[in-house]
Amino acid sequence: MQNLTCNQVLALLTFFIENKLNKNIMQSIEYHLNICENCRERYLNLRKILYNYQEISTKINENGTELYCDNQYKIFKENLSAYIDNELDDYENYKIKKFTVSNKLARQDLEDALIFKNLLKESYNKIKDEFKIDLSTQTINLIFENNSQKPRKFQWIKSFYVMFIIMIIVYTLILSLQI
Repeated sequence: MQNLTCNQVLALLTFFIENKLNKNIMQSIEYHLNICENCRERYLNLRKILYNYQEISTKINENGTELYCDNQYKIFKENLSAYIDNELDDYENYKIKKFTVSNKLARQDLEDALIFKNLLKESYNKIKDEFKIDLSTQTINLIFENNSQKPRKFQWIKSFYVMFIIMIIVYTLILSLQI
């Protein structure tokens, strides 16, 4: 059994919940969850969200059709992410709020979505703070490093060409000023 870091455990949680890992890794995650309260809390929240989703998606009423399959609920589900991110206009926000107040399942979906969003945000911020690296700057620097390691064949021709273009531009500017 290997000791896993919090980041490793968090990255593997969905696979752990779905039993898609080998026995040794499952045991390592179980051990980590027993000793780390923060990871255990995130695990319980994620498990709750996934089980609620599975429960809702498998509920069937007497007619053999899915419950909560009405048009209003479908519209709610389609707009839930936009509502959480404040991307809807006032009227659409009002409709979502009104439906959420009157529908227990919608309230649960909203709560689960907010918990999941906060978990993602916390994980992103934790990773960002740990690495403290601007990936775009690092990528650009890596490109320049790779380019500087290549042999500089015909570098003087490129320099000459650039100088020639600059001279033409200056010459045309001088001519245009004289006219």
